[in-house]
Amino acid sequence: MADLAPIAVSTYGRVWHLQRTVEALQRNPLARESQIFFFSDAPRKGDEEKVAEVRRYLNGVGGFGDVTILGRTENDRVKNNRGGMKEVLDRYGKIIFLEEDVVAEPGFLEFMNQALNRYENDRRVFSVTGWCPKFRGGTPMAEGRVFFMPRFSPWGLGIWRDRFEKIRAISADDLNMLQSNPQAMSRIQKQMGPDVMQMIVNESRGLTNALDIRCCFHQAVSGELTLYPYPSLTRNIGLDGTGEHCGIFIEDINGPTARSGQNYAWPEEVSVDPDVAARYVRTFTMPIHLKAAYLLANKAMQWWKKFC
Repeated sequence: MADLAPIAVSTYGRVWHLQRTVEALQRNPLARESQIFFFSDAPRKGDEEKVAEVRRYLNGVGGFGDVTILGRTENDRVKNNRGGMKEVLDRYGKIIFLEEDVVAEPGFLEFMNQALNRYENDRRVFSVTGWCPKFRGGTPMAEGRVFFMPRFSPWGLGIWRDRFEKIRAISADDLNMLQSNPQAMSRIQKQMGPDVMQMIVNESRGLTNALDIRCCFHQAVSGELTLYPYPSLTRNIGLDGTGEHCGIFIEDINGPTARSGQNYAWPEEVSVDPDVAARYVRTFTMPIHLKAAYLLANKAMQWWKKFC
């Protein structure tokens, strides 16, 4: 396949997760034709050996067309991730990006490259993801389908430079503008999930600095969409308390993964299917007993990290 997008993987100190992410990418037939960039953040105090172990592993990675390791000398999660993405996008115009805990299926690179080429000039499409959730209430489509949603997903992300440049911080004025926009609020409530609004509020107050929440805000306002595959082509293996933002998930929200060799039908109509949206939103509506268990587990994890 001509015109392959470069791959980028950001990493910090979880070598076990990183190994599985890299090994999964190596099983993709297009890996040997693809460039890959590793963004290795510098250690915080006490994490020097973890980061050193990651970099020793990266120095032995092969199986790709070209391997570039960008080892940071100062710790800065945002500069490592978003700064690294910008460097690659400025040079190549598009990117396939994963964090060190996203494991891809063998058809992932083929799907991402096809989608990035197919929708590059369609400004209704903001991004492409390889991830698909586990739908509550049954799956609303057959295998080999793609669908569009306004909720951004970073778990195996494809994006173009002109879309990436639209991402910005959310101010208090932005929040007020969003809350006075009936169409945007309807998208959040009916097509994105009940957890999104509070995350946008937290982001506007400076409590977080999260790329995916800024993208969700942009897509709620603009109406631009993210392309998803069904079944999923990635799994997040970092929902075990080791990740920066996700904490411990009591319930696995990773959907069933695809067999390699899916033939996708790329729709001309870029729109949200109401039935798919209703089931998608239900995925992020946690039952009360699971929500209580989730909060307790993550509070315990915060105390453990603080004292141990």
